[in-house]
Amino acid sequence: VSFGNVTELHQYGRVLIAQRKPKEALDVFLLNAKKNPGTFTADMGLARGYSANGDFKNALKYAKMAQPLAPDKPNKDGVAKMIEQLAAGKDVN
Repeated sequence: VSFGNVTELHQYGRVLIAQRKPKEALDVFLLNAKKNPGTFTADMGLARGYSANGDFKNALKYAKMAQPLAPDKPNKDGVAKMIEQLAAGKDVN
């Protein structure tokens, strides 16, 4: 799993969430963040990974970190919606 770029690792983590493997997904998102620190995609992965594991506090932290890094308005709007859901204690996946 250490192979792949930031997007490929993110997509793999999302596949694991869809397969109901949240702990494995979080491991992939953590690896991605270690390889690609401070990037929008890596921070969004951590938000999704922590959310999938029921850790909404950490998920919210990373969603807020990702928001200013969003590349365009649709992404900024999507993150804003995620922040609302996480603040309400709801999974974003």
